[in-house]
Amino acid sequence: MSIHGFVRTEEEMKQVPLLFVLMSRRRKEDYVAVLQKVKDVLNNFSVEGFMMDFEAGKCPEINAL
Repeated sequence: MSIHGFVRTEEEMKQVPLLFVLMSRRRKEDYVAVLQKVKDVLNNFSVEGFMMDFEAGKCPEINAL
């Protein structure tokens, strides 16, 4: 899994990698565990939106994070 952020200046916006996670499985439980750990480590962070390589709508646990 990789987590990317966007850095914006007045003239442009760039996507930059922030975090890479090596995962042995790709079950929704694994994604939830990783994202929960990221949330715990970062404490106060704000997410404006996200994209995933599977349908997040099928995983309300991720949307609840």
